[in-house]
Amino acid sequence: MKNKFTKHANQRCQQRGIPYEVVNFIIKHGETINNHKMTKHFIKRNSMAYLRRDYPEFTSRYDKQLTTTAIVTSGKSVITAMKIQHHFRW
Repeated sequence: MKNKFTKHANQRCQQRGIPYEVVNFIIKHGETINNHKMTKHFIKRNSMAYLRRDYPEFTSRYDKQLTTTAIVTSGKSVITAMKIQHHFRW
């Protein structure tokens, strides 16, 4: 699946130092929460054990970014990317 990044998402990824590979990985392998027309993607810390086993090189390279990044999408468009700094409710 090819994701289209909005101008806002490109800007946020650059500002927050989030590589596009991490965004696509989170969308493909992360958990989702649907909210109206948007979907939120993230990876829980306890899911990382399985991902480390299946994708050892990628997860070791981007370990911290994978567990501290959340992505908001609408359809195939990435709307924004954000850092998760503490537990919060969606």
